[in-house]
Amino acid sequence: MAGDDLIRKVADELEIRNLIGKLSCASDEGTPEEYGALFVEDAVWRMGQVAGAPKIFPPIYGREAILAGVKERRAIGIGGPGSHTRHGVYQSVVEVDGDTAKARSYVGFFVELDKAPKAQLFAVYQDAFVRTPDGWKLSAREIEPS
Repeated sequence: MAGDDLIRKVADELEIRNLIGKLSCASDEGTPEEYGALFVEDAVWRMGQVAGAPKIFPPIYGREAILAGVKERRAIGIGGPGSHTRHGVYQSVVEVDGDTAKARSYVGFFVELDKAPKAQLFAVYQDAFVRTPDGWKLSAREIEPS
């Protein structure tokens, strides 16, 4: 791989790793609009069945629907500022292929941070990304509970 190609690939990988972190931070601390802005318009969000979870999440198609889902979860207090919850992303393997990329990341979701924090969920993110004029964006997230 030529020097310029390698530099671009490494820069892309770093931008994607930062995007994975931004998604978690925006989910926990940002506004729904900040979170939604990290997705492409026709993004897909899927979460497998979580044992003991209070709700089953159907697949969500499109940025606007993803944004509505964030607002709904915040309204019932299971995410976002004031919910005493946090996502932790532990490691990610990123594969860049031109203007698309994939990542596999381990994630934990912690609750009751205002008391005795406990892990509620461990999962794997299977993410797909696309390069846009505004930089890399998430095009699909599959959450596979462990």
